[in-house]
This record gives sequence, structure tokens and C-alpha cells, in this order.
Amino acid sequence: MLRKTLGGDGIYKLMGEQFAKVADHRLAHKTTYSMQDALSCALSVFSLKSDSLLSFHKLLEVQEQNIKTLYHVKNIPSQTQIRDIIDPVVPESLRPAYDALLRELQRGNELKKFLFMKHYPVALDASGYFSSSNIKCPCCLEKKSKSDKSEFEYHHQMLAGCIVHPDIDQVIPLYPEPIMNTDGSTKNDSERVAGKRWAKSFRAHHPKMPVIILQDSLSSNTPYLEVLKDQDMRYLIAVKPTDHKYLFEQLEINSSNQCTIKHSSSSETGIKKIITVDHHYEFICDLELNRSSEQKTNLLMFTEVHSDKKTGKEISRKNFSWITDLELSVSNAPAMARLARRRWAIENETFQTLKKVTDYNIEHNFGHGKKYLSVNFALLCILAFGIDQALELSCKLFKEALTVSTGRKYLWATMRGAMEWVELHSWEYFFALIIKKKNSS
Repeated sequence: MLRKTLGGDGIYKLMGEQFAKVADHRLAHKTTYSMQDALSCALSVFSLKSDSLLSFHKLLEVQEQNIKTLYHVKNIPSQTQIRDIIDPVVPESLRPAYDALLRELQRGNELKKFLFMKHYPVALDASGYFSSSNIKCPCCLEKKSKSDKSEFEYHHQMLAGCIVHPDIDQVIPLYPEPIMNTDGSTKNDSERVAGKRWAKSFRAHHPKMPVIILQDSLSSNTPYLEVLKDQDMRYLIAVKPTDHKYLFEQLEINSSNQCTIKHSSSSETGIKKIITVDHHYEFICDLELNRSSEQKTNLLMFTEVHSDKKTGKEISRKNFSWITDLELSVSNAPAMARLARRRWAIENETFQTLKKVTDYNIEHNFGHGKKYLSVNFALLCILAFGIDQALELSCKLFKEALTVSTGRKYLWATMRGAMEWVELHSWEYFFALIIKKKNSS
């Protein structure tokens, strides 16, 4: 049975309700277009995978009523009006929409599927989504141009987090932390500083959610780990021998306390060559992260070796290592390594999908504005991605429509086409129509 609150109709109604609560900077004036209208229209641009606001408004010329019905819009603003209304909105005002989607997944028992060792794994990483040599706003980061050191490049970045699981393809985006200059600051914001803000802000809004933070080696430093500890967050973070020499030097001193596990398996390549895959897990507990700190951590190392079974010759070797404050044991080391490698979901399943022109096209300049427009468009883009992930997790009709469309790219194209040729009464009807059409073709 379809969960109404986790179907398209329920989710987009919920988003409209959250957008209606966003403070409107035009309160002193009579307005034709509400804040909900502007934000819902902007969200629909990314929901329908329009490659620009111009393409979106060309779609409106054909079927304006469908946008109003599906996205709960009363009056549709023009491109300029959408930008003017959204530009001054403080980005943090969009957080409740993310939190509301997360709550619905929790109520629908979808969130608990992501529990791993009694925690929710959260993959965190930063990514850029805008760069220009001549367009800038007060929030832009600045760096010298690689081609001309006398020139500057202006860009935006965001620290994004997703709840992930080693056995689940989908991810659940959390409210990102914009990396941007504020209050007239001339010093660039950074990923490290944003990481501390993200941790404190996340814990303030989700005080009881148990999480394991998965990040790259940039975050394996004492000040950041102390923030995570203060916020009652566990961590499983990559480390490199070249960056943490003291940590790895302790391996030789404490070699007697080191535990090693070995797993082997065989597989065939496309040319029927038998390959042996050996997995080596090593871990040691209570090591000092660096000389200047007494902070203790646990080190987990994983090596994957591919060999020719017939000759025994090694073909390739990959080495990984992580630190964690979680207890390591013979029974959980392989699972912990598998979870740690799931950190790549933030890059592979999230950033790459968001940046594809055929998907969300987040790097396109939908409007830069004079204040927060670029940031807000990026937040709405990631929110649209989160809604699609939620539908793929919980909505049977959406999953079936995706299956018969043989891929997301083709589903998005079918959706845009259907918007033009038929009047749509609901998302449930929309998905059922796509399924019927695909099955009959």
C-alpha cells in the first residue's frame, strides 16, 4: 500500500507547507506571488531536471496548470521575479524543509533501514558548484586565477552530508553547510571551519540521532575530532601514512597488540582469467593521533590484493586506512572497512549525479544574484535530489516508473514530455500514467 505522506503528493505538499513559513522580506508591500510560490517553482525546476529557468518557463507555456497542481503553486512568478524573491532569503530558512523530509522518512520506517552498528552513517565532503572570473556576490570565495595570477576567480562551495548504508544504493541528504564569506569578511571560509559548524548545527537540530561521521583525511585532525566528541558523534575517518607519520610509527612499537584478519575469494574476469582476491584487515587500538596531543584513537587498515590464481603473481594492490573512536574487534573489522569505503557515496551517488547535465545540473548558473541566490538555488537542487531519493526508497509507483523507464535519464525525459501532453491530477496519477504508457509501448 502506498504511504500517502511519502508519495509525491504528500512530500510536495509538505515542502509547500515548509516554504510558506519562510520569512518574507517583502512584508511591507502587497505581493502577487508568495514566498511559497517562488520557492516551490524553483524546486520544480530541479525536480523536472530543466537545464535552465528559460527552459522551465517554456514548459509553462504548454502546461502551466500541471506545475500548479503538482507543486502546490497558486501563482507562477516570472524568471526575474523568482530570482528577486529568493535572493535575500537567508539559506538557513530552508533547513526545515530538509528536516521535515527526514522526519517523514523516520515516521515511515525508512530511516531505520540505514542503521549500522546502532548508528546512522553520515558521509561528509565538500564540493564546488559555481565558478566565474567576472560574476561575484558578497558570499563568493576568492582565489587567484591559475592562468593569470593578477586575476581572481570567484566560486561557491558547500559541505554536504548524506546518510548512507553499505547495502543501500540510495542516500538521504541532510541540510548542507554553505562554505561562504559572510559579514563582509575578506578571509575565505574553509571546509575545515564549515565542518565544525555543520557538526554543531546538526546536533542542535538532531540532539538524539546517533551518527558515525565518514570523511576523508582532511578531517583527521585533533581540533575537529574534539568537536565531534563534544557533539557526541562517532567517527570513521580516512588517514594517510604520509600525513600521519607519528600515528603509523606507533605500529612498529605496538606490533604485538596488532590484530590481523585475512579473507580470500576467487572471481573470473571477462576473459575467464581466474583472479584471487585477498582481503587483509589489521587494527590496533589506543594510539596517539600525533605528538602534540594525548588524544587516543583506533587505527583500522585494509588491503585488497588481486592475484592470478594460476601463477600466484600479484596483479594489483590497494591500501586503505582509517581512524575511529568505535571499538574494533575481529568480528566487526571487515564490516567497519566496508562502511568506511561507503564514504564514496557522497561523491559517486551524490555530487556526480547533481552535476550531470542530464540530471540536476547544479553547476549551471540559474542565477547568481546580489546576496544568497546562488546558495539558495544549490540548496533547492539538493533538496530535489533528496525528494527523488526518498521516493525511490518508499514510493512503489515511483520505483516502478523508474524500472519501466530503464533509468533515471529516461524517466526525467518522460516526465517532462508528459507534462506537456496531458492534464495531471496528482503525482500518483502521473507515475501510474508513465507505467501504463511504458508497458503498452
